[in-house]
Amino acid sequence: MAHRILIRRDERAAIEGLPLQLMIAVIVAGIALAIILGWVLSIPAPNAISRVETSPETVSIEDAPANEEATKIVTITIRAFDQRGNAIAGIVVSLEGAGVASARTDAADGASDGTVTFSNVQVRIPANVLTVKIDVTVEASGFPRGTDDILVVRQ
Repeated sequence: MAHRILIRRDERAAIEGLPLQLMIAVIVAGIALAIILGWVLSIPAPNAISRVETSPETVSIEDAPANEEATKIVTITIRAFDQRGNAIAGIVVSLEGAGVASARTDAADGASDGTVTFSNVQVRIPANVLTVKIDVTVEASGFPRGTDDILVVRQ
C-alpha cells in the first residue's frame, strides 16, 4: 500500500504579509542606524598636540676645539599647535640636555599666546663629543604631552 502525501499550494495568502513585515524591519533598522550614527558622530575628537615648533632647530657652535667643552648663549622659542593648526595657549615647556635644565610657562612673558621663549640659554657640548640634543617637552591642560628636540652641533 502506497501512501501519498498531498501538498496543496495556497499561493494567494502566503506572500501578502511579507512586504509589510519587510518594510517595517527596514524602517526600524534605518531609525536604529540613524540613532547610533548620531551618537557616534557627536563624540568629539580628543585634543592632541600635533606639532611642536622649535627655533632654532639646530644650534651650531663654531670654532670650538674638539678636546674642550664648547658653549654658546642662545635664545630658544617654542610653539605648540593643536590638530587644527591653532596655537595652544597656556603651554608649559621643559628643556633638558646639553647642560640645560629649565621650564617655563606660556604666560611668563605676560601674554598667553602659545609661545614660550627662553632667553640667554647657555648650551654645552662636552669635550670630545660632536653632538648633543636638548629634549623639548610641551604640556597643556587637556592635551597629551608633546615632544621635540633641538640638536646642538660642534663645527
